[in-house]
Amino acid sequence: MQSVAPNALAIARAIESAYPTRDAFIVLLTADILLHTAAALAFTLEQLGKPVLLVDAARTTTDLPDALEIAGHYEIPEVCIVRDHALLRATRTRQTTVVDHLTFTSDDPPLADLGPEIQIAWEHILAAPSRPLHITPIPLTTVALLHLADLSAAQLDDLLTTLQGAIVVGPLAPDHPPILHAAHTRGLVLVHITPTDLPTTRDEPRHPPQPHALPATTTGIHTIADITPEAAHAKLGYLLARYRDRDDVARLLHVDLRGELPTHPPNRFSFRERAFVASVTRALAEAGEGVTRLDVERALFPVLMCSAGGLGDTTALTRLLASGAHIDDTDYDGRTALHLAASEGRIAAIDLLIARGARIDAPDRWGATPLKNAVCQRQRAAVTLLRHHGAQLRGSFAADLCALAAAGDLETLGLWIEAGVDHRSADYDGRTALHIAAAEGRLDVVRLLLACGADPRVTDRWRSTPIHEARRAGHAPVADALAAHLATIT
Repeated sequence: MQSVAPNALAIARAIESAYPTRDAFIVLLTADILLHTAAALAFTLEQLGKPVLLVDAARTTTDLPDALEIAGHYEIPEVCIVRDHALLRATRTRQTTVVDHLTFTSDDPPLADLGPEIQIAWEHILAAPSRPLHITPIPLTTVALLHLADLSAAQLDDLLTTLQGAIVVGPLAPDHPPILHAAHTRGLVLVHITPTDLPTTRDEPRHPPQPHALPATTTGIHTIADITPEAAHAKLGYLLARYRDRDDVARLLHVDLRGELPTHPPNRFSFRERAFVASVTRALAEAGEGVTRLDVERALFPVLMCSAGGLGDTTALTRLLASGAHIDDTDYDGRTALHLAASEGRIAAIDLLIARGARIDAPDRWGATPLKNAVCQRQRAAVTLLRHHGAQLRGSFAADLCALAAAGDLETLGLWIEAGVDHRSADYDGRTALHIAAAEGRLDVVRLLLACGADPRVTDRWRSTPIHEARRAGHAPVADALAAHLATIT
């Protein structure tokens, strides 16, 4: 039986005390308590906006320089473990043995490779918070991590009588389910996890966890796939301390809170924009450059706006605009935040930007508007929203339509038409998308164009109609469909 790391709260309080005057924190711990402490700190430190880096005290020569490098140069608002020139998320790290050597291995790729050239996986870094740091103490005696292999049924039953919740690890014996079910009935929150095969080297893939079906008598016990025991233990303690309603606890067990679940998506590249601008200004000033904060803001805000727009980070967009960024600031390619939001289908960001007065038809350096970007990236919802707000595609897109018709790309062709492009427009030879679809035998494209009002009688520069094209190429079904449609309009 293990309790949530008892030293975590003392460390968290020390961090809280120094938080206003320090940019990062490095904690030296012995290897035997490092994982439990790291996971507990990740949940205890709510709204963490600065790096908290844990290092094995026995490996300061190897790992401490890497921790100092991260602490001094990067704003990574997470609790992490520094090990073997890698930055590991605390809630996804396990202890394992590699060739008789105890080490730490992350279930996910490292957040940073700390080799000669540091590589940060910014897209996987958790977003910086918008609220101040808050400490949530995790109970020491009411939540436990129980390894079933170490306990008899009687010992398990006895331990569960003193707890509010427990993480049970390992395969269930036949006499375990009734005991767990009885504990659940008494109100305990129980989480069952099974060990996961780990890689023996950093580059070797980890085997996925095997599904484990609990007996019907254990209904109500939560099974969480692919979570470390330490993270599950700390998370359950945090939730029981934070929420009185057991339904809230049960729901949030399956919601990613600190990057502890494998479903955690690539995140926003969010780094408290003004703090970032200030750090750049300070670095340039120390290097002797005669720049002001205003100069740095003018240079960085357009890039930050576009980054936030592409990532759909409405919180960052709001902060940037409040800090003085312009809604139509452009990057080096003339793209605005609306261009990037449209390309990525970020509906909330599109709504925010339009509501704040963004130019809906602003062209980039190639003349592409946000609507064209949305069409080219097949972002149907973004196309619909932009059209609703009056966006239009101006100019001739006959060549694009003909290329899509030739390729039989029904989805994209339909999206162009939904975006307001005139499908009857012709290229320099007078050929329309219907001509090309007929010549290529694309029956589904022909039917789409006819349904949208295409005229099978239209002629190109050689006086050839789509029917002529289909017959010349030997596409009888297409020719028949065109002729049948022609009969309905003549």
